[in-house]
Amino acid sequence: EQMNLRRGPTAIAIFTRIIEKKPEFAEGWNKRATVHFLMGEYEKSLHHCDEVMKRNPSHFGALAGYGQIYLRLGLPERALPYFQRALAVNPNMEGVAQMVEILWHLQGRAGERQVDNARVGLTQCTGGGIAGVDHAASSVHLLGV
Repeated sequence: EQMNLRRGPTAIAIFTRIIEKKPEFAEGWNKRATVHFLMGEYEKSLHHCDEVMKRNPSHFGALAGYGQIYLRLGLPERALPYFQRALAVNPNMEGVAQMVEILWHLQGRAGERQVDNARVGLTQCTGGGIAGVDHAASSVHLLGV
């Protein structure tokens, strides 16, 4: 509920208590990573994604989260492998598939689908499940080379 109300510090405190009580629970770490991401605290979010991966290496939400963070940090070359890993686990992530496609075009790696001289791409990617609301987080990216 606190995440949905955009009360970042309160949400962090709640997820911290959950992690303290059950540190092996990957989703507690993932939700805390999400709050830090929404607050623009990308390094903290990366750290918590690392904790998720220690507990659940196939957590497609955290894998996609890494990609989102690296895009926000201006590192699309680091984002791409995480998006691809997320899709390998859950191929139904349409927004993530869109991100991969655009990044391939911008890198000149889209094969037969390649847009000549692609210099810019626009994507929209939703996250899900924040406070029980599907697709509560949404990112729009204007990517360019």
